[in-house]
Amino acid sequence: MSLIQFGDALRRRAAESRHRYLVLVIGERDWGIKATFDLLGPIKATWISNREIAGTDTIEFRHALSLLGCETKSVVYDGGHQIDPDALGIVSGTIAGGGLMILLAPQIDQWLTAQESKFTDRIFRILSKSSLAVRVIQHQPIPDIDQLKKSVQQPANLSSISGPAATLDQQRAIDAIHAVIKGQRKRPAILVANRGRGKSAALGIVAGQLANQGIKNIVITGRSRQSVQEVFHHAAIVASHCTPQLRWLEIDQLLTQKAECDLLLVDEAASVHLNKLGELLKRYPRIAMATTVHGYEGTGRGFMLRFQHLLERYTRGWKHIQLDAPIRWSKQDPLEKLVNHLLVLDAELPEISAKDMQQEDIQIEEVNADALLGNEQLLREIFSLMVLAHYKTRPKDLQQLLDNGSLRIYRMALNTGSNEHTVGVAVLVDEGALSSQQAAHIFNGMRRPAGHVLPEIMASQLGLPHAATLSMIRIMRIVVHPTIQRFGLGSRLIRHVCDDSASHYDLIGSNFSVSKGLAKFWNTCGFKIVRIGETKTAQGGSNSAVYLMPYSGAGQEVFNQARISYARNFLDQLKTVLRDLEPELVAELVEGDGLLVCDPDQQFLADAVGYCYGTRPAESIPATLGALALNGLISNKIGDFALVVERVLQGKHWNECQCLEGEQGRRQGSGRIRVSIASYLEIIYGERLEAIRLKLIEGNYPER
Repeated sequence: MSLIQFGDALRRRAAESRHRYLVLVIGERDWGIKATFDLLGPIKATWISNREIAGTDTIEFRHALSLLGCETKSVVYDGGHQIDPDALGIVSGTIAGGGLMILLAPQIDQWLTAQESKFTDRIFRILSKSSLAVRVIQHQPIPDIDQLKKSVQQPANLSSISGPAATLDQQRAIDAIHAVIKGQRKRPAILVANRGRGKSAALGIVAGQLANQGIKNIVITGRSRQSVQEVFHHAAIVASHCTPQLRWLEIDQLLTQKAECDLLLVDEAASVHLNKLGELLKRYPRIAMATTVHGYEGTGRGFMLRFQHLLERYTRGWKHIQLDAPIRWSKQDPLEKLVNHLLVLDAELPEISAKDMQQEDIQIEEVNADALLGNEQLLREIFSLMVLAHYKTRPKDLQQLLDNGSLRIYRMALNTGSNEHTVGVAVLVDEGALSSQQAAHIFNGMRRPAGHVLPEIMASQLGLPHAATLSMIRIMRIVVHPTIQRFGLGSRLIRHVCDDSASHYDLIGSNFSVSKGLAKFWNTCGFKIVRIGETKTAQGGSNSAVYLMPYSGAGQEVFNQARISYARNFLDQLKTVLRDLEPELVAELVEGDGLLVCDPDQQFLADAVGYCYGTRPAESIPATLGALALNGLISNKIGDFALVVERVLQGKHWNECQCLEGEQGRRQGSGRIRVSIASYLEIIYGERLEAIRLKLIEGNYPER
């Protein structure tokens, strides 16, 4: 049998079963490309490579993201030089049932000898042994097509389906979305599934059906206009007798302007920051969202665990619809299984019960990439927790875990007697120790060295170029299994990491998005904040915060400088770049931070007394009120703190203050603030305050 004949037979087998096969083509490059054309026959494939290949329109690895939401017949992936895990995960999900994914590779032995990548080693070791992969090797016999495991398409049970739905799962999803628009407000439908299960199609089908019923104000949003093309496609098919009024709006448009909308559809919700999803839930009463559980677009349980808190907070109830039956391909698809294994996309958290947890059963150890490479269960447990720690974890992070020699990985293990499971992970990275010239270049904006987040921030943003010459270690991820959180295990893991690092570094730090709960956690662990980012990050959608702890004398000096700079500018930043921080978050950030405290003199208190008990307007003493409000927050003794933060510290207009709860005008808000400041003064200053009041009544003003 020739390669052409084998390719014909393989494509027929794939078409009959609606399965997709991964074909590993191993040999010299020119031979491999010719063999690939023979295998594909008349099928037009999408070629993914960082090198031009004659006769093809190649797409570079870095542009593979453009294929999200698209459907392809077959893909050729050039693995001759490297494996880009993100690109591999993306393109594998675009192949329709009956298609092939051909992976070009040199001879395995030559590859493993030449490569220094443990990640790539793992990929090819799995592929060289897996029964799910078809291997075509130069100078070796062509595989026997009859020896491939035969698979029969398992059609969905369509007996009770009427209409455009492809599976019962999809029909349930469609029905649930219809219930969103017909039922009570604030009861969204959440569609959750792996790739290829018809989530996006379900959104489009409903949009088309509603258009046929005369409902026209339907809005779709998501990561990008291109990524929701499938929704528009299915809406147009179903709404065959009228023009579907399905509009695309970006997330930020929906948040900055109240769009007229009978139904809001959010595709790939996991690609949208949780803060923005929460705002959408608050603003739009009828929403349906779809998100991927595994794969590049989704993040498994990490996203859903966080998202559930928002759903419970902002809705009256919500409908969870799980779609299991694939549509784009058949069940038990070989390619899906294989890619999930290669990229650990299907990693699930170990089953742990809080009753199994005893502090003495917890052990913490440092593990290296070799240990992960040799223990698949350990790798999967650690990666599943990393996904939980950061809901935008990508396949690229798996590669970093195995290949980045600057990483230090700490594992918290629970021994229950019969089993040992990973229940906590801390991933840290070495940074700093740059030359004086490199530090100067960062300070002057001439370069931003990759992999040195803390030194870059401290040199360029905090104006401390010499800090970049110090040795640092940054905490990239820290997570504890959700069923045993709130037992102090996270802070225990941090303490172990700090003790293990103290003699090797000048500073240890972190750079995470600021959110309620995190500030208290880092303070408990002994870290202090030195910077809050002025803008919201594109990835996280919220401000980031840098926390530091010094280890050496040089580290202490830089730490002190950074803290003083932070304290000096914090109040002014609250009125400008940090004006949108939630009042609860502001209160948590400053609580107990003695460096921010303003020590009042007599005139300071006299100004406050004149405001609280006299006729002095707030506008005449903004600095005094700001300092008092901040002192009150620090000591956790200020009443009505949300309004005080928004109006006094952030300088918002009365109409912008969310905590006024519908009260209109300046009088009500002014009275509440005056009472809050007066109560704080009486608690803190007592007799001293009364003495000042008496002097003012007698006309004896404090000396300046």
